[in-house]
Amino acid sequence: MGLSGTFTKQVTDELVQQFAELSGDHNPVHMDEEFAKKTQFKHRIAHGMITAAFISTCLAEHIPGQESCIYLDQTLKFVKPVYLNDVLTVKCTITEFIPKKNFTIVVYDTTVTNQDNVVVTSGQAQCMATK
Repeated sequence: MGLSGTFTKQVTDELVQQFAELSGDHNPVHMDEEFAKKTQFKHRIAHGMITAAFISTCLAEHIPGQESCIYLDQTLKFVKPVYLNDVLTVKCTITEFIPKKNFTIVVYDTTVTNQDNVVVTSGQAQCMATK
């Protein structure tokens, strides 16, 4: 336990546009700067689920010694907004192993911070270890 992985990526306008197309979520707070200026955010913000997708990437690709995992569960708390050009770092830390008959469930604390080390998303994930 305590083993962790990290993943860092910048949230660009292109990424937000692609995510909107993929998800079908074209909320103007994500897509329209003029609209967003009139909100409490004052600028466009990224979809919260982009941070969840980054957690998935970290779990699947950046945990040392883990060849593969099947995502089973995720809790998410969107703590702060993510703005365009923020650089996000995901950290997934193993907190528990739950042995089952034919596999093991691995429990992780998941945290996403921005370039100022402010937590923007937090939660817990569970994956089925495939090896």
